[in-house]
Amino acid sequence: MPEIVDYERLEPIPASYGCAGIVLSVAFFQTLNQTVLRVGSPKAVGRDNYWKWRNLVVSWMHALIVGIWDITWYVETVLINITVKLQFSVVYCGSSQVK
Repeated sequence: MPEIVDYERLEPIPASYGCAGIVLSVAFFQTLNQTVLRVGSPKAVGRDNYWKWRNLVVSWMHALIVGIWDITWYVETVLINITVKLQFSVVYCGSSQVK
């Protein structure tokens, strides 16, 4: 059975991790933006709307990354904690009814 994590007892995360995350995120999306600029947009987009194409590609990548991260967090924290609480409730209620 998975263990319930007491988040109040965890060590605090250093601020340097947050700063590194911000710098790496900016660097990643800037690199992605420059890569899309070098590769170019499809001919169907046209010259006037190339910036829309770049914006869409970078936004799609951001949505993909954040979506995967959200689902992973949800599964790891919420569903596991709900499962553990339900198992505890069933065991506790079941044992009290037997007596």
